[in-house]
Amino acid sequence: MDVCLRAKNNEEVTRALKLNYNCIVYDRPLNNVLTFIPDQYIHDINILSENSVIITNNIELINNLKNRNIKIAYRVDKPSMNILEYDYFVIEFIPKNIRDLRFYKGKIYIDNIDNLDIYRKLENVKINGIFTNNLDFITNLKKLSLYKNKIA
Repeated sequence: MDVCLRAKNNEEVTRALKLNYNCIVYDRPLNNVLTFIPDQYIHDINILSENSVIITNNIELINNLKNRNIKIAYRVDKPSMNILEYDYFVIEFIPKNIRDLRFYKGKIYIDNIDNLDIYRKLENVKINGIFTNNLDFITNLKKLSLYKNKIA
């Protein structure tokens, strides 16, 4: 499972890369690492790299990004019973029924996970990754032998 850091500044990005985070949530594109960029930081879509993924649920922006072949992470802020199909999904809640994830066709990331017990529960579910605000989360996972660094 990917663990993505929500980095606040360049220092956190540098430290996250040294700790082997597989992806980063940041306010601008980064080279050589999968970067999720929330839509409020998109000012010029021409500067995005092939590793950039825009997090949004704004249909107008989604159509514009699709026309430019830019990867989209659909922000899910409430449960959906409709089948949705995107490159990625960022789910801002933990579904009460994990079976509800079947409605999302794409890679699924759960936002705001920094609790090891919750991480363990999600480990064997159809989830591609998590977003965390905790810079030492991977260090904690390594201590418990829960983190398996995969080479993309």
